[in-house]
Amino acid sequence: MKKAILIATAFVYTIICFVIPVSCKAQNNIILQVWSENGMDWVGNAIPYGDGTSALTVVNYENYSADSQFQIKWLGHGQYRATIQDIDPATSTTLLKLEDANIPPASIGDSDAVKVNSKITIHSWGFLQSDKLIQAKETTTFYNYGTILFLRGSPYMEPGAPATDAHGQIIGLIGTFYDAFTIRPGAPGMTPPLINIKKSIANLNNINEYSWRYKPVEFYEISKPAKYLNAISAEDKNDIAEAIQPLLKTMGPPLPANEIPPDYVSFLMNAQTSQDGSFLCLTYINPIKLYDVADQIVAEVKWISLQWGRNGNNPNRIFYGTIQRNRAVATGGFLITGDTGTFEKVINRINLAPR
Repeated sequence: MKKAILIATAFVYTIICFVIPVSCKAQNNIILQVWSENGMDWVGNAIPYGDGTSALTVVNYENYSADSQFQIKWLGHGQYRATIQDIDPATSTTLLKLEDANIPPASIGDSDAVKVNSKITIHSWGFLQSDKLIQAKETTTFYNYGTILFLRGSPYMEPGAPATDAHGQIIGLIGTFYDAFTIRPGAPGMTPPLINIKKSIANLNNINEYSWRYKPVEFYEISKPAKYLNAISAEDKNDIAEAIQPLLKTMGPPLPANEIPPDYVSFLMNAQTSQDGSFLCLTYINPIKLYDVADQIVAEVKWISLQWGRNGNNPNRIFYGTIQRNRAVATGGFLITGDTGTFEKVINRINLAPR
C-alpha cells in the first residue's frame, strides 16, 4: 500500500513545494526516501552526501544486513539503486553508494557547536496513521545527542531524517529504536535518539569493513539492576563486543528443546527469569558464527543472548535465533564452557560508570 501512495503523493508534493518551499527542502538540503530493494517496504530518510553519488541514512539492522540493497527516491528527479558502503555500528548510520546519481550534497554543519536549549528543526518524510506518506518539519529543543526527542506534531519522524540548526545546516540525523527484546520504547509523539552527524561521519571514516560487518548494533541487558546499554558510548560497545568474541568459540552441548522459550521476549521479561543471573542480548549487522571447542561451526545466527551468574551454580548458557516482525525468536541454544570472567569485568565497569 505504501508503494502505491507515492503515485498520489507526487502531485501533492508538487503543490506543497510551490506553496511552502521550506517544507520540501531544509535550506536547500534535499531529503531523499529510502525503500527496500523491491520498493515495497519503507526504510526511512536520507541526505545526499559527498560527490553526489552517495547518501547518508540510518538503517535498522534487525531487518537488514550489510549485504542489503535499497531504492533511493528523489521525487520529481529520479530513482537510484543503492548498496551499503560503510556502517557506523555505534549509531547504525549508513553510507550508501548510489548508481548513476548526481545529487547536490547536503550542507553539513558543526554538530559540536550546537548549544543546549537551542532550537533545532527536524525534516522528515513519514507516515501518518492513515498510511499516507507526507513530508513534515518540526522544531524542538536540543538537549544532547543520544537523547530521545519529544515533538508536538502528529507525523512520525522516521530514521535518517536530518536535524538542522538555526542556519539551516544539518547537525544530526534521527536514529532508530532497537526493540527486538523488549516492548517498543517509542511512543506516539516521540522520536528515536538524535545522532551527532559529525561524530558519526568520523566513525565511518575510521572503521574498516570487516570490523563493522560483524559488529553488534543492539545491546539489551537484564541484570541487577537492569541497564539499557544502547545509551553507552561507542568505545564501551566495542569493548563488550571484543570481550564476548572468545566466548563465541566455546559452545558446549546444545540446550534441550524444553529449555528454548517459545516466546523469548516474554521469557526475558518474566520476573523469575530475570533474577536467575544476568542477560545480555546482542543483535548483529550480519549473522555471526558460533563454534564449539573443536573449532567447528555449530550455528550462524542474527542475535545472541548470554545468561551468566545463574542461581544454584547452574551453568552459563547462550540462546540464539532470528528476528521476525521486529521481535526476537529463539531457535536454539548452547551451554557456555568458556570463562566469562573477562567479559563480566567489562560489563561491571560499564554498569558502574556514571552516565
